[in-house]
Amino acid sequence: PRDAVRFNFTQTVANIEYAAVRLSHDRPAAVTKSPEVAGDAWYGAIMRRLPGEGPRQSAHYVPFMAAYSGGVATGAWCDANYNGDLTDDPPVRLSAYPATAGARSFLVDLRWTATAPSGDLPIDWTIRVVLEPPAADGSGPFFRVQRVHAMMGDVVMQGRTHRAFLFDGNGDGLYTRDFFDGLYVDLDDDLRFSIDVMSREFGPFAVPFQMGERVYEAAPVDPAGREIVLREVAVAKASPPPVIGKPAPDFTYDDTAGRSTSLKDYRGRLVLIYFWASWCGNWADDAPRVQTLYERYHAAGLEILGVSYDTDRAAMERFRKERHLTWPTSFSGRMFYEDPIARMYQGRWPGSAYLVDRDGRLDGSFSNLEAIEARLAELLPSRSAS
Repeated sequence: PRDAVRFNFTQTVANIEYAAVRLSHDRPAAVTKSPEVAGDAWYGAIMRRLPGEGPRQSAHYVPFMAAYSGGVATGAWCDANYNGDLTDDPPVRLSAYPATAGARSFLVDLRWTATAPSGDLPIDWTIRVVLEPPAADGSGPFFRVQRVHAMMGDVVMQGRTHRAFLFDGNGDGLYTRDFFDGLYVDLDDDLRFSIDVMSREFGPFAVPFQMGERVYEAAPVDPAGREIVLREVAVAKASPPPVIGKPAPDFTYDDTAGRSTSLKDYRGRLVLIYFWASWCGNWADDAPRVQTLYERYHAAGLEILGVSYDTDRAAMERFRKERHLTWPTSFSGRMFYEDPIARMYQGRWPGSAYLVDRDGRLDGSFSNLEAIEARLAELLPSRSAS
């Protein structure tokens, strides 16, 4: 392990785009009054949370309304004073930015006070909302959200200096060990960032993270984002990204029964790497089907290695018991973007899966059970028929 190194960050114009969401005709429950407009009225919201609110809480999102006519936004109103009334805020000014046909955007300043362990901190955001034209298929238009400013600085990793910025991923105005907060590092020095918590250029503050061939931890983190301390805690070979037809990245985990499980130990058998979570609504229906696949094909050479995205072990174990799930699974207790196997395989949501062939190569990646069932029927037709 190396000594801790302190890095400083300053507020800089960066235009960090972190969301693309479809507008809706449904007025949010938080909106008590809207202006009367000619044309279509569409609603959206800017993510904002108060410290301590969880990933599924949206009570303090900031709603806005956009009026469209002829496929172009002609007006917009944003609840910048957080009272639910879209008619009593200063009007926003639409601009023809970016240079996309039919796109318009507006800027809005959001200010509030957030309570941190070190005391109250004033939060001052400038947000740009880009209003896209409606889709060609007639579905609603998308809006994109950018934070105009970011806390940016330079960090040194493996002897090289890279540009980096701190990411307030949960939208509470603070930089903490809470969900989605972390550090983006421009490892390839192309001056471009993909705002994706599964990116190899993102390191979550909550847990040690790997960048290149080193593992780092951030401790401590200044809630205002003026500095962080990085400590190198381990050396680890970087895993190649998963590529169909190439060798599957190897991993080892202790399953929930305490048995050490390695992917390489299953050469000669088909292995389905399945990412799941008991809290996922779709998983309640999918779980019995996955168990049925396991029972049907296990004797013919199929193994299932589960990777749980649960953070509550008791809930996960209860779910497995109730659904009689017998294939081995891991439990790291981490959010999906913090789980090392999920990051290795880019398993972005429960229900995503990879199939590894008998030679240890990736046969396919899947996002629905129907495709998995069809592929197994091709590879093990006699067992499928029986």
